[in-house]
This record gives sequence, structure tokens and C-alpha cells, in this order.
Amino acid sequence: MKTPVLIPFFLLCSVLSFAQSHFEPGYFIQVSGEKINCLILNKDWKNNPENFEYRLTKNGETLNAGLNDIQEIAIAKILKYVRAEVEIDQSLTNIGNLSATRNPEWKKDTLFLKTLVEGQATLYYYMKDNLTAFFYETADQPLKQLIPD
Repeated sequence: MKTPVLIPFFLLCSVLSFAQSHFEPGYFIQVSGEKINCLILNKDWKNNPENFEYRLTKNGETLNAGLNDIQEIAIAKILKYVRAEVEIDQSLTNIGNLSATRNPEWKKDTLFLKTLVEGQATLYYYMKDNLTAFFYETADQPLKQLIPD
């Protein structure tokens, strides 16, 4: 009778062991333009990060860097975040908290945007708590939030 109870427990333990964060090869570019190759702690961020942990060597000291220090973060072929100063719509999308105006409520902010697609047009993604936004830029168009009509 105890065997059926233990099976879900062991399955849960095995799933959780695969979900751990670990350091992966990547780089970041400082505001000064200097590129630093390092190991970045991949937390598989749900929300866009404001800071991150990295190591210069595999067993080296764990260091922190943040939005004020970094221009770009990348983990090889997995993800890339770029720092950008943007106008972001702060309008609430929760039906119970909607404002009376239809127009976006802009706020200037500096954020890390996740790069989704790069090319002639680049698509970025931002998520924090209940706020989700997409941004784009082209050679002719500066970085701008996509706003549905």
C-alpha cells in the first residue's frame, strides 16, 4: 500500500532536480562598451531581470551586476536582454481596474528587454508582474512599444 504513495513523491523529486538554476556560458556588455565573457546564472526569468549573477571562472566568486551597469546580457544561443530607455504604457489591463481613458498612460523607464527576433526589424518582450509589453525597432523606426488598436 505504501508503494503508490511513494511513486508521486519520487517523480516530484526528479522533476525538481531538473528545474535548478545553473551557470551557463555567456557575456555582458558594460555601459562603457567593454564585453565580458563569463558564466551567467540562468534563472529562466519569468519577469525581466533588473540584475543578475555571474562568475568570471567556473569556481570563481559569484558577482552581481544590474541595470545601471550593463548594456546587454546574453547566454549563448538561449537568451539575450538589452537595456533600453523606453516609453512604456502603464495602463492596467485588469477589467476591474481600467481607467476611463482609452489612450495609453506613458511612463519613461529604463528596462532590460528580452530580444525575441533580430533582423531588419527587431522584436522585444517585457514582463513584470501583471504588465506585459512588446517593443520593436527597425533601421527607420526607433524603439517603440506595440500598442493594439
